[in-house]
Amino acid sequence: MGYSKGTPYCPDWGTFYFPVLGTYNILGDKVSVKGSKDGGWGLTQSFIKNADYRGAADKWLAKHSNKTVFCLVQFKGTSVESLPRMYLVTPQEIADWLKSAAAGSGDTILYENHLWSARGYAAGTTDMIPESWKFTEKRLEEIANKTERGAELDVQRALHRRRTGDMIK
Repeated sequence: MGYSKGTPYCPDWGTFYFPVLGTYNILGDKVSVKGSKDGGWGLTQSFIKNADYRGAADKWLAKHSNKTVFCLVQFKGTSVESLPRMYLVTPQEIADWLKSAAAGSGDTILYENHLWSARGYAAGTTDMIPESWKFTEKRLEEIANKTERGAELDVQRALHRRRTGDMIK
C-alpha cells in the first residue's frame, strides 16, 4: 500500500495539516501533526471552564471532523540520531482518552506516560497512550477504515442539520 503526502498547510504555526493521498484518499481530509518534547500534548486547555475536563474534551472534539487524523510525535528521551515515537489517533480516541485520564477525572493534556504524584487528584495512577496507537502499517489501515466511516458520519450529521436546522454536533 503506497501513500504520498501533499503540501503542508499551517494556518496557526502550531498545527501542520498534510493532506494524505492514497488510491482512495484513505486518510480523510487532513493529518494534523502535533509534536512534543515534554511527554505530553496539551490539546484542550482553551476549552476548560469550571474544571469541566470532560466538557472541554467534548468541545474540542466538536471542532474536528471525523475525517481528521492526528499524528502525535514525541521527542522526549530521543537522541539526535534516532527517530521520535509517533502515534496515529482519531479525534474521538483522543477525546475518550482525555475524559478517562487522571483516574476518570479527565485532563487537558494527553500524556504519553504519566505517573500522578501523591499530591495529584489521581495519585498513584498512571496515564499511558495505548500501545495500539503506535504508527505501524496495521494502525495506518485501521485509521483509514475509521476515517472512511467518519466521513459517512459527517455526511449524516450535515444532512440532519440541513433537515432540522439543528446545529448540534
